[in-house]
Amino acid sequence: MSESTPPQAAGLSKTEGDLKAAVLDALKSLEVMGRIKVLRHNAGRRGGVTLGAKGTPDIQVLLRGGKTVWLEVKRPGNWKRSTNPKTVAAQAKWKAEAAALEHTVVIVQSVQDAITAVLP
Repeated sequence: MSESTPPQAAGLSKTEGDLKAAVLDALKSLEVMGRIKVLRHNAGRRGGVTLGAKGTPDIQVLLRGGKTVWLEVKRPGNWKRSTNPKTVAAQAKWKAEAAALEHTVVIVQSVQDAITAVLP
């Protein structure tokens, strides 16, 4: 990436929200093709309303053959330093519980990570 190339043009995102939107856009393209089913999850509290269990990954992807992949989107770099320790602990607990039930949870830091996680 050159100094004059904006991060978005190089496939990078300024914020975690930008990355999440880019990942969802890419996955929705695969969904339109009938290859996967994408579900976006919101966890925590917004406006005094509890939206889901703390630690639930951001995106659930249903694959052929009855398989499910859960994607936790994290901005590359310093995400562990900048995330609330309680959130990190809740996400680790959720991931461990899902793994015990033989579900796949993948931390993705790019659109390519997400596509690699869901395509055979």
